[in-house]
Parts: sequence; C-alpha cells; structure tokens
Amino acid sequence: MVRVYLELSTLISLANPLDLFHTQTRNFMDEMRTFGFEAVSYRQAVEMDLAIGLTRRPLRVGDALRILEVMDAYEIKLLSLNSRDLLLLVNEYLRETSLKFGDLLHYAGATLLNADYLSSWNTDDFNERTEESINNVNVRRGLKTIKVGTRLKLRQSINGSKTHSPVFVRNLMISSINLEGLLVPNSCLNSCLNSRG
Repeated sequence: MVRVYLELSTLISLANPLDLFHTQTRNFMDEMRTFGFEAVSYRQAVEMDLAIGLTRRPLRVGDALRILEVMDAYEIKLLSLNSRDLLLLVNEYLRETSLKFGDLLHYAGATLLNADYLSSWNTDDFNERTEESINNVNVRRGLKTIKVGTRLKLRQSINGSKTHSPVFVRNLMISSINLEGLLVPNSCLNSCLNSRG
C-alpha cells in the first residue's frame, strides 16, 4: 500500500474552506481514497505544530479543532514513534540541511513511518533540494527514501485523463514521473494500481 505523509500545511488546507488550496487538497484526499493510498502523519509533530500555532495565534482554537475533525473524517492516521530514534534522525538531518527542527520532525516522521511520499504546500521547506539532502542521510542509514512535493502535481496528471481507470492513470503517471516530479515512487504505483486491475 502507498503511504502518504501529510505535513501540517496539508491539514490546514483541508480543514479551512477559505484556504487557497482547500479544494485541491480535498479532491486529492478523495483520489487517495479511490486508489487505496494510506494517509498518515506523526502524532507528536502535529500536536506540537498545533500547540505552537495556538500559542503564537496564527491558529484559533476552532481552527485546531477543525483540523482534528478532518483528520477523523478523512481517516488520516496519527501514528507515534520512538522519540529517541526520531531525535537521532533529526540531529543527523540537521547536519545536512539548514531547516528548522520542527520541519525536520516531519521529514523524520515520514521516513520512520515508512512513507513513500511527504505531501506539503510549504514548498520553501518541503522541496526537491531538501528531499535530496534528507534522502542522502536515509541511504547512509539504510532507511527508505521519500519523495517530497505538492499534491497539485498528482491532481493535474489524474485530472488530465478522460478516464480514471487505474491502468490508464498508472501509465500516465509512470510515463511522466520524471518530468513532473510526481508524488508516488514508480514501484509503489505499480504495486498499488496493478492490484486494482
């Protein structure tokens, strides 16, 4: 099964109907369900993000509650990890990149939760350049590499097709995976979509 890690910007977009990316994010989540992809996030990172957001006031209590509600509605799994393993990995990432600790928690969470893809609208911190640095560490440690980017790329590919048959979508996505920098690694698409028809 393809596992997609959702960073906080995705959850905020999903929960706020006035957010610029709300519709795209909602449609993306519906498409993930259609293809049987699993949506996950790291419990402690999400809780920390929400607490910081409430303290610094960019989030209101109602916003935080809506985020938790949409996580339930879309069956986004909040999973926990061993803190020691996570912190060791974050510290190693800190030597490779200048990102903030909180962002690196999401990268480490996605890696240790065996996500195939880390999804975020925050392209300043979640991008191909940082993906390369993170994956360098992951390869050295024998961990799974992850693909990082926005949901819009996958949505554009799926919406560009006239039919939504799994085989057609798989072929479309595989043929453009290197050009478009799509969400899901080729091997994951093959195993997931071949099992569906």
